[in-house]
Amino acid sequence: MTVDFTVEKPDPSAKLCFRVPAGRVRSINVSFNKRFSLEQFEYKLKYVRGPYGDIGTTEYENKELGIRAYVLDGEISSVVFEPTASQSEELGFQCEYPSKSKKQISPVKHRNVSRKSSRK
Repeated sequence: MTVDFTVEKPDPSAKLCFRVPAGRVRSINVSFNKRFSLEQFEYKLKYVRGPYGDIGTTEYENKELGIRAYVLDGEISSVVFEPTASQSEELGFQCEYPSKSKKQISPVKHRNVSRKSSRK
C-alpha cells in the first residue's frame, strides 16, 4: 500500500493540485499479492486506456467514486483510491509552475568603425 499526500510544492509532473492543506491524503494505492478478476471487483469500472506497451496493463476507472484499477491479463493487480469527480471539481485546479527564466542574451554591441582610405 502506498499513500500519497498533498504537498506545498508539487512535483512538476503533477497535473492536478488541490486546495487543501499540505499533508492531507491525496490517494491510496493498494497493490495485491494475489490478483483477482475484474468481474469480482465490487465496483463497476470503465475502460480508460491500454494495454501499455510491453507490460500489457490496462487502466479502468470510476471517476464518480474516485477509483482507478490496473488490470493485467483480466486480473486486477492494483487499485488507486483518489478524490471523486465532484471532489476534484470542487477542490482541484490545474497546477501552475513558475516558468523557467530564460537566460537574457545581451545584445551585441556594434562599434562604429570608420575606415579612411589611405590611397593617395
